[in-house]
Amino acid sequence: MALSRLSAPDWAGLSAEVLEHVAAYLDVRSLGALMRVCQRFNQLRWQRVDIRHLSPGMLADKSFLYILQRRKPKALLAQGLLGCPKSALPLERMQQIAESRYLKELCLEAAYIGDKGVLPLQSLLPYLRRLNLRHNKLTDSAVAFLAQNLGNATALVDLNLSANKIGNTGAKAMALALSATTSLQVLNLEQNDIGAAAGDAIGQGLAQNLSVRVLKLTDNRICNLGIAGVARGLAVNTSVERLDLDRNVIADDGVISLADAIRNNPNSALTTLDLTLNRCTSIGASALCTALEGSRLSLLRLSMNLDVLSQETGLGGYLACTAALSELYLNHVGLSSNALSLFSQGLSSNKSLRRLDLSHNELDASAGPLLGVMMAANEGLEWLNLAFNRLGDDGISGLAVGVANNAGLEHLVISDNGAVSNGVGRLAQALASNRQLKVLDLSGNALDDGSALHVGRSLADNNTLEQLFFRNMGLTGPQMHSLVKGLGSSRCSLKLLNLSGNTLGVVGASSVGQLLEQTHVLQQLDLSGNSLADDGTAMLAKALTINTCVTHLRLCNNSIGAEGAGALGRLVNHNTGLKILDLGTNGLGDDGIRMFCEHAGSVAGLQTLILSHNGIHEAGGDALAIMLRTSSSLQQLGLEANPLHAAGVLALARALQINRSLRQLNIKHIRESHEPVDDLRAAIQALTVSNATVDILRAKGDVSDGC
Repeated sequence: MALSRLSAPDWAGLSAEVLEHVAAYLDVRSLGALMRVCQRFNQLRWQRVDIRHLSPGMLADKSFLYILQRRKPKALLAQGLLGCPKSALPLERMQQIAESRYLKELCLEAAYIGDKGVLPLQSLLPYLRRLNLRHNKLTDSAVAFLAQNLGNATALVDLNLSANKIGNTGAKAMALALSATTSLQVLNLEQNDIGAAAGDAIGQGLAQNLSVRVLKLTDNRICNLGIAGVARGLAVNTSVERLDLDRNVIADDGVISLADAIRNNPNSALTTLDLTLNRCTSIGASALCTALEGSRLSLLRLSMNLDVLSQETGLGGYLACTAALSELYLNHVGLSSNALSLFSQGLSSNKSLRRLDLSHNELDASAGPLLGVMMAANEGLEWLNLAFNRLGDDGISGLAVGVANNAGLEHLVISDNGAVSNGVGRLAQALASNRQLKVLDLSGNALDDGSALHVGRSLADNNTLEQLFFRNMGLTGPQMHSLVKGLGSSRCSLKLLNLSGNTLGVVGASSVGQLLEQTHVLQQLDLSGNSLADDGTAMLAKALTINTCVTHLRLCNNSIGAEGAGALGRLVNHNTGLKILDLGTNGLGDDGIRMFCEHAGSVAGLQTLILSHNGIHEAGGDALAIMLRTSSSLQQLGLEANPLHAAGVLALARALQINRSLRQLNIKHIRESHEPVDDLRAAIQALTVSNATVDILRAKGDVSDGC
């Protein structure tokens, strides 16, 4: 039962402790609704107040003060509109927040408080445990001010200063202040402008600090010289467990500096190192792998360091001897089958690895048997991603041997590998022996009729697979019929089926309809881009009136017309289990929307309806408005890229004055080039003020954006 539908007697027997626990999981809208039902909520502290869903200005000053002064939350989570400085939190509110000494967690993401907005926080820092100031246009002076007061922040464990305008001066001040704090555990300086000059200061801070466990320096300008300074601190640091250095400009010399620090620090706590998107080659990788032997590192990312594994790097020796590494990401590293052979023995010997990402490389058919041997030997491997290689049928056939003999693999991605038929069929046969696999992605390969039959038979014997992705595989209606024989088995445990981007047509829709009538475990179904048209859509809708387990249905880009829309409307009216329906890019037009709304009634159970790119004008807007007036469940409505015109928007505005369930309305890009700007601007303004609980999504630059 929805919380907002409970009456006062329903809450009467609950203790204050239970009520406070319930309140901790509600946003401010729900809290306000419960206040009106149960006055006891007006007498309790609200431990956590989440107003991130409210657009700027939607919460009145009086309400804001009431929350801070009367309900005294321990956590306040607020968020402005990203990319819109006009959504800045006023300085007066920052001062009010600073007076709330009971706050333990403060999130002001994209609030654009600027340097002046930081100043009032001085009095609050001693009480905070978590402070998030991401996207606030803070400069070096604001960070220097925070650093100056960091010694007084004796409870602060998590400080997020990412995505600001912090340069070397601010980074130096914050790094040197680390020596004065004994509580800070997470410091996030991602997406700033920190360069080489701050490296020595960061190193000095790490050398003297014993509390920081996570340091995030992603997406800055740190080069070899800067990382050498950081490495000097790591050489003696005993607390840092995770170091994110991805998307910087670190080359081999910088990686060698890190390797030396790791090798020379037997007491290092480092378990996670991310060097994605830097400039390391096999030289730096070799030094790193040698240094890592015997270390505690459990996660290593070298992704997008092109040509990093073009020759022997010592990775095989490291993999063979380490008992700590559990995750290895080597996607986008130019890995060839020859290079894989250099460390495949290490992969086979390794017993600790759980996740391995080798996607977006140059692995060809000869890599299949190597990977198959590795999988058969390493039963601890749970997650393997080989997407976007060139394994082909022969490579996937070799891999299938490992799948059949691996008792631990749960997640396998082999999408876009150029398989045509036999490889997928062999893999399907292996599935009959595998009793652990839960997720299989074969998208972007191809199936012939024989392989489709093999897959169907194998799935009939498999009772562990929960998610199956067959996107863009050229599946036809007859092939879908072969697959359904397995998917409809009483043993089948499939919960998610993605068949988007195929050519199922009406024949395939009939087969999917049979599947829906047979299975009662499937929850998510994606048939986007399958040319279902009205007849295929009607078949699906009829089957879904019997199957009430499917909660997510996506039918984008299927050329559905008015008759198909009417069938879906009847489905929504009958099946209250369906929660999400995506009908984007179908060209429904006003006639299709009218048919859908006439038959959908009050959409009793539907929570999300996506109708973007459907050519809906003012007549369709009127039909949707009538539906909204009676709907009590719909929370999200997507109308992006529909030329509603001013009249259609005004109809929605009038409906929202009555509707109390909708929480989000997407009207991005609804203006046609010839439409008068002033009329639409006035209509959108009326829509914005019609219901203060609805978040109106608009694209930056739209007529009423104002940013």
